[in-house]
Formats: sequence, structure tokens, C-alpha cells
Amino acid sequence: MMSLNTAFKKVYGETLESYGFKKVKGKHPYFARVIGEEIVHVITCAPESANPGREDIENGYMVYGGIATVYRPRINFDDKPRDNRNWYTRDLGVHLVLEMTDEDDLPDDIRNSPIYEAYLKLKENKCPRDRFQELYVFSYMKNNEESLLVSLKNALEVTKQYMLPLFETINDLRTCMVYFKHFRGDLFIYSDDNFGKKNSGYEYNEGFLNYLFYTAEEYKNMKIKGCENSDRKLLERIASGEIKMTMEGFEKHKKHGDEIVNKQIATFTKYMEQKEEHIKLMNEMERRKKKNKDLLRDYGFDI
Repeated sequence: MMSLNTAFKKVYGETLESYGFKKVKGKHPYFARVIGEEIVHVITCAPESANPGREDIENGYMVYGGIATVYRPRINFDDKPRDNRNWYTRDLGVHLVLEMTDEDDLPDDIRNSPIYEAYLKLKENKCPRDRFQELYVFSYMKNNEESLLVSLKNALEVTKQYMLPLFETINDLRTCMVYFKHFRGDLFIYSDDNFGKKNSGYEYNEGFLNYLFYTAEEYKNMKIKGCENSDRKLLERIASGEIKMTMEGFEKHKKHGDEIVNKQIATFTKYMEQKEEHIKLMNEMERRKKKNKDLLRDYGFDI
């Protein structure tokens, strides 16, 4: 009986290679491609519990995809995909963010980025609701190699329909920022001297990208506007009855959000406008870039 990892490499390998991906050196089923020496796209899979009520006769798995840049603390393909999945998205995740968003509600940064191309493609090819569970967990009959291969071939078609069209649009750092903001949320800026090293999610945080595109004033305006939009949408959902929250609860939520945003703004401003802090920031960015490029070479990429 072929293992899931072996079958994944067999079924996905040839197709992903035609998109420019290659198998990452190592024992885990990672396929990746490097864009312009700064961006990495990765697709992999990991075992998952079968659909409820089918556990006795089926095995399950998920197909994951992720985007990384050399400005995160570490690009990591050493861990098992299941232990490394905090920076991944899934086909269902792509579907929910793009296809199910009305065009009138589409964020401006998506509308003005290449990701908009993926949005239009998905709107033309909507996924029926009765396929949601299939997109959440792919499954195959236990101890049945033919069932496993058929399942992976079906999963590959879904990946080609959802994840790959999105990834095809993410070819520069600014578009990476849009992706992280709406699909991952990995753009936090830490205020401690180690840039958040002791915090959960440190290894895959992409917050340094903010420093490549914003002045202190632009960052401040962007964060405040985002907070105002979030508060407005929450109030609308409270008013419609979609969310049960008192105004007192809303004010507490808003106060907490404002505190976080103000701290982010203060940290960003410190590293942008204080000379010694800015030098420290730039040195850390160069250190990460060099370290990650060395890691990518070790993983088998010419960079």
C-alpha cells in the first residue's frame, strides 16, 4: 500500500513541475517554487481525521498551500507539514475569501492587486455548497491504493481550480502583503527588542514587509482606516442581529482593538524614524534575507 506522502508526490509532482514547482530536498512532501529570490510558493499535504461517521472505513487528508518571503524569521521545510501548517491556506480557504465575497464588498487592496484576476476567475466558476465538505477534508478508503490515487487526482483538480490561480497572481512583495493581510493575518509588528522572538507565530510572521512600502504616516492612516472599517462592519452585523453583542460589549471590543493598533503604530514609527532603531531594523532584515536564501539553497534551489 502506497503511503499518502508517496502518492501525493506521484500525483501532484508532474503537474506542479509544469507550474515551476520542484520537490524540496528532505523527507517531507513539500513542493515549492522561488519567485525573484524573495518569494516562495509551497504546496503540500498532511493527514487529517476522516469525515465524521466515516472514520472506520476512510482516511482523510488536507492539501495546503503557503506563501513565504525571505523577510520572515525562517523559511521552514524541516517540520512535518501538519506541524508547519500555521502559515498555510487551503482550497476551501481560498474559496471562502474570494468566491463568497460580493464584489461591492471586495477590499480595495484586493481589487487593485493582481489577486483580483483570481477573484474574477472564481466568480465565474462557483463551488456548489454540497462540495464544501469535500474541499475541507479529502478522503479515501482505508488500505485501498486505487482509492487513494483517485482521491488525490480529484484533489489536484480542486487545487488547480482554486489555489493555483491565486498563487499565480502573487509574484511581487506588495501582492504578498495583500495575501498575508486577507488570507493569513501574518503582518504583526512586535515592539520588543527581539522583534517578537518569544511570541507565538514568530517564525512565519511577515510584518517586516510593512517597512518596505509605508512611511510612518501612511502606516498610521492605513491602520486607523482598517480599524474604522472593521468597527463599522461589526456595528452593521450587530444591528442586523447577525451578531449578539451589546453596545457595552462593542465599546470594550473597540477599546481593545484601538489599544493594539496604537501600539502597532508606535512601534512602526519608532523603527522608521529613530535612526539607531532603523539601523537595527535594516540589519535584521538583511540577516533574515541572507539566512533564508542560504536555507533555500540547502533545500535544493538555485538562488
